[in-house]
Amino acid sequence: ADMMNEKMNSETLLKRLVSADRAWRRSRAFELGLRILPVLCGVLLLVVALDLIFHLGGGLRLALGLSILIGVLVTAAWLGFRAFLKKGPLLPVARLLEDRDPSIGSKLINVIQLEETALDENSPEMTRKLARRAIEESSSDLEGRDFRGLTKSSTRRRSAILALVPILILVATGIGFSSITRTEWLRFVDPFGDHPAFSFTRLEIMDPTEEGARVIYRESAFVEVAWSGHRPKEIFLTIENEDPEVEPVTIPMFPQGEDRYVQEIESVEGNLTIRAHNQARRALSPAREIAVILNPEIEDASVSILSPPYTGITEKTRNLDLGPGKSPTV
Repeated sequence: ADMMNEKMNSETLLKRLVSADRAWRRSRAFELGLRILPVLCGVLLLVVALDLIFHLGGGLRLALGLSILIGVLVTAAWLGFRAFLKKGPLLPVARLLEDRDPSIGSKLINVIQLEETALDENSPEMTRKLARRAIEESSSDLEGRDFRGLTKSSTRRRSAILALVPILILVATGIGFSSITRTEWLRFVDPFGDHPAFSFTRLEIMDPTEEGARVIYRESAFVEVAWSGHRPKEIFLTIENEDPEVEPVTIPMFPQGEDRYVQEIESVEGNLTIRAHNQARRALSPAREIAVILNPEIEDASVSILSPPYTGITEKTRNLDLGPGKSPTV
């Protein structure tokens, strides 16, 4: 019966040590995550600053965005493994508990070492019996001690504050510069979409609208651009043909009023994509499409009515109005 009680006391103490070890590992993983958060905030700000300064291409933005996402997922998985799955020897947590509560002395380490001796069948029976008795005495002395409470980090509060400050700065910056935040979010979430980089001069093509325009073959297309923010000295219009063999053409636009620039594209013979920009191309508008109508359209015609000669009725000619939405009648 005494041996059974000794064994139960030993197992209970070791289970408490295992529980303390898990709590300690979770606490360490959580605090390590708090320390990583400021680094993540710094990386995000650095990437946004690089895009604002250098207007990174779509491929580079995609690579940076995926690198950050993969880094966050790998770090989260690593911390989760350390917190919930990783197991190790109990000696480190035993040393931690003894350091934080000097009244424990070296009893925990002694119990772990004596447990190995007590289970070693090659050891003499007397040695094993003495080891079990020593374990029983240490277990009785340590009964009721709060091991899990001793594993709490004394620097967690400081780490939480140091993590919260950069997060608050990042959130406040994002709210204070919401236009930049929205632009950068779209540029990294949809790196190959039509999302021009942020500029203090903002350009938007008002005509054609977002739905584009349709122009009859070889007729002209009118383009109107509005600007806001920093006043541009000059605005240019770059015209790209759907035919890759046709080189893009850049032409200047003419000011009209306080915040408008206009230009006319003559003799449109193919589908076009147009963008407005300043000379340095730092300010760039979203693209607009101009589609050419190749189906022939008859706007006006005339019809002549010839009666047989024997009727004596003279020839009659009537003009037909074939404008949009009208039905010709004779």
